Amino acid sequence: IITGGDSGLGRAAAVAFVKEGAKVVIPYYDEHRDAMETKEYIEKLGGQCELLSGDISDKNFCKYIVDFTLKKFGKIDILVNNAGIAIDTLVEDKTKDNFIKTLEVNTIAPFLLMKKIGLKMKENKYGNIVNISSTNGIDTIYPESLDYDASKAALISVSKNMAQYLAPYVRVNTVC
Repeated sequence: IITGGDSGLGRAAAVAFVKEGAKVVIPYYDEHRDAMETKEYIEKLGGQCELLSGDISDKNFCKYIVDFTLKKFGKIDILVNNAGIAIDTLVEDKTKDNFIKTLEVNTIAPFLLMKKIGLKMKENKYGNIVNISSTNGIDTIYPESLDYDASKAALISVSKNMAQYLAPYVRVNTVC
């Protein structure tokens, strides 16, 4: 599973995994054209790609992603939490809704997926989770991105905690 695998870094990851023989499930939000281009490219490589359209911040969609993948493939070996948003605005224009939405997509959805998938991986005694964070979560300061920065710092912390909890069978890493 590679969230946000329809474009950019997520697409590159999906293609790399397919070239190594993986079957990929790509949950994406609203870029249907990008998603279809990615699927077509992967299929031209001889790979298998399933697309799931929905809002990653919706816990029911997160559950659907996991249920669909387990039904289709029987197991999940790798989860890449790549989907993310940034709602950059001046601090005085930033709203509570902006902040909450950013946290839901960038931190809470990865946690929900890590929890559900990670526990299955731990049960199977194998799995890898890669969370895509940002240097903004460590030491980069942009006041117009303070919600994004906070969400990426939180993702780093959640990743460290999940790595401890799921060890020794599941590796959890964060890329910034």
